[in-house]
Amino acid sequence: MTTVIRSPDFPLTSSMRAHLTRRFLLALKRFDQRISLVEVSLEQVKGSRDAPDGVEVLVEASVHGMNPIAVSVVSYEPYSAISIAAKRTRRVVKRAIRYQDTVDHYGLRALAGIGPGRPAAESG
Repeated sequence: MTTVIRSPDFPLTSSMRAHLTRRFLLALKRFDQRISLVEVSLEQVKGSRDAPDGVEVLVEASVHGMNPIAVSVVSYEPYSAISIAAKRTRRVVKRAIRYQDTVDHYGLRALAGIGPGRPAAESG
């Protein structure tokens, strides 16, 4: 799994980079063999008159054999935005891989005619 961090208009400190790397590595290490690339972008978000400026964390995870998975988190605290984005990415990747495995499993059974709710193929 390769992690690419982009921060064109947000000042990313070395401690923030280490936090981001650690959070995403811990969150996605279980799926390391199935994820080829994780792109994380941090962008500064202008707050309104009543709200402070914040940060938006955009994550795109490329899982083998699937469309890319995208997650977006906005928060005024960069460290919490990174942590929340890592947790959400883990949850979405886990759900997508579980769905793909279920479809693959029952897809083969359905082709054989012995899937759930289908009678066994008649010989004759």
